[in-house]
Amino acid sequence: MLSNLFTATAATNATPSDTTPPYFFYAVLIGLLVLMFLSQRKRKKAAEQVKSSIVAGAHVMLTSGIFGKIVSINEDRVKLDLGSTVIEVAKGAVSRVVDAPAATPKAKPAAKPAAKKTKPASEK
Repeated sequence: MLSNLFTATAATNATPSDTTPPYFFYAVLIGLLVLMFLSQRKRKKAAEQVKSSIVAGAHVMLTSGIFGKIVSINEDRVKLDLGSTVIEVAKGAVSRVVDAPAATPKAKPAAKPAAKKTKPASEK
């Protein structure tokens, strides 16, 4: 009897807006799905662009942050020259193609030698 009372009052207090489907939430859900689809397409296009720009002699950065120059390309592997070392990595590890590094100037010797440290009088 008590449960019938609660259901009867809930039914009488119902407004038309409570019984209509939540169109706003459907619109938000569809909008999110569209955004996910577009961002996936954009990422795929960027990955294809990186793949097409991988050629021998290009300077690249790997996903691990290592920079190097491409020496040769096999089916799914790339050989990189890191200066004194040549390593072989998967093609998928190439994150992006970068500009060639600028030549770094050699360090100049100090104009004046550093002063020698003297021991304090208390240690003598």
